Amino acid sequence: RVENFRLVQPVDTGFAQQKSELMLIYDDKALYMAVIFYDTIPGKRIAESFRRDFAFNNNDNLLTVFDTFRDQTNGFSFGNSASGAIWDGLVSDGSVMNLNWDSKVELKVKDYPDKWITEMKIPFKSIRYPSKSQTWYANFGRLDLKSNEKSVWAP
Repeated sequence: RVENFRLVQPVDTGFAQQKSELMLIYDDKALYMAVIFYDTIPGKRIAESFRRDFAFNNNDNLLTVFDTFRDQTNGFSFGNSASGAIWDGLVSDGSVMNLNWDSKVELKVKDYPDKWITEMKIPFKSIRYPSKSQTWYANFGRLDLKSNEKSVWAP
């Protein structure tokens, strides 16, 4: 269970006011992620686009990065908007994102007045990783435009 996301914007001190709670499990075929994004500010969530690989900074969203080889240079990124649009890409050279890559990720998003919930299935056949490695680096982030908060698990 991942909680206590820390602010990176508008300031990089303290914890996010809008709470996030992430759970991960896996089996021999896939990694499963469920995320609850609590929302204490009334009104609609901001969703500019429903297209795959949407403009990330213009939508309330989740971003996940998995560094499966633990080299802090390359990885796989998965995310989604509050409206259910998928965002995925390959990370190289530490920060270069290739959005031409499309994974076989499956996504469900459910909207409630006080929260939205993401359920994501990432098939292992969609990503590369060392066959013997059981440890990956990972980080998880949330952009909440109504509260002007960008928060991450590990800043």
